[in-house]
Amino acid sequence: MKYNTFINHSTRFLNPTGVIEEGLSNYSIASENWPYPVGKSIGDVYDNYYAEIWLNGMDWQHTYWFIETYNCESPIAVPFLSFEKHSDEELFNEYDFDILLKFLLMKRKQLVTGQDYKIYAEEIIPYLSRVGNIPSKYDKMYLYHYSHHSQPRVKFYLNEELFGELK
Repeated sequence: MKYNTFINHSTRFLNPTGVIEEGLSNYSIASENWPYPVGKSIGDVYDNYYAEIWLNGMDWQHTYWFIETYNCESPIAVPFLSFEKHSDEELFNEYDFDILLKFLLMKRKQLVTGQDYKIYAEEIIPYLSRVGNIPSKYDKMYLYHYSHHSQPRVKFYLNEELFGELK
């Protein structure tokens, strides 16, 4: 499938859809929807690390991707978060999902670069729990849930290869 559409959020990558196509192949993930950026990124043109979050998936579920580059190497796309179905994703309120994505961007940059950043983990970690040892059909992705009294319990898979076990 060749992608030819208009997107709401700009990207700094020259061929992000090609990188995601490689990721789909490398991870044996199916997709029937065009990938597009969600407007979340970290780093800038003067930084040795830059990443964006992109989205694609099936008509009944979404897969979120990190497209990242470090030290000017070729970018790679790695799946980092996926839902089993849209109804799970729709339980997330916009504020909590936004801070979760920002936290994961910062956590990933910290792990890749080794630089110490102030990460506001207290907004995320107390409400984020791994559910046993339940892997998804994709390697290194484990079932998590996120909830607090104004956020109903949401379940999704996170790629621990990118972040380690979050606790």
